[in-house]
Amino acid sequence: MKKMKEEEIISFKQYYSPNRILVVTSTNKLVELHCPFLVKAKKSIRKISSGQLALVEETGITKKEDYVFLIEGQWYYPKYFSILVRQE
Repeated sequence: MKKMKEEEIISFKQYYSPNRILVVTSTNKLVELHCPFLVKAKKSIRKISSGQLALVEETGITKKEDYVFLIEGQWYYPKYFSILVRQE
């Protein structure tokens, strides 16, 4: 995995917030979601079953600079979830 350069990290952190996420929808619209937001599990992981809906309480970044979601008090990688966005 390619490591982010220092200037990329600084640039990312100015837009990062533990209470929101920016998502590009299937219609290429940029949407800002605020925590808590809804996700659906793509497969079973720990206490969450495949297809189960869950609320992301907070977003975070690991020491290895990976993006993570706080769900039911535990951290998960976003790759295990589909972010549900209500499109109008």
